Amino acid sequence: MIFQYRQLRKTKVYEVWFFISLFLLVPFIFSVIDSTFLTKEFKNVCQGLKTPVLFMITFYIFRKMAISICKTEPISPPRYNRFDPEEGRKANYMDYITFTLYWPIIILAHIF
Repeated sequence: MIFQYRQLRKTKVYEVWFFISLFLLVPFIFSVIDSTFLTKEFKNVCQGLKTPVLFMITFYIFRKMAISICKTEPISPPRYNRFDPEEGRKANYMDYITFTLYWPIIILAHIF
């Protein structure tokens, strides 16, 4: 989903991905609630199913913050140059902050 940041700006695409992430959250919730019959391996597999919904929520929050603070949509900052040829603008500080904060959120979701 990180590579689809441009597509996630569209409301329908975001809603479809959010629905899919909620659908993936259901097995995780069942593995937490009724874990008596599950093996340890299955619990570890289900641990990653909460990550997509957390990513979608943080994407929504960071997108609203970028629009309200910088008046631009968030972009994935280019590696070698500050100018993004796909968007036709330079990456601002909010783009770097949001892109950098996605990784700790994903890592923390797998840990806890």
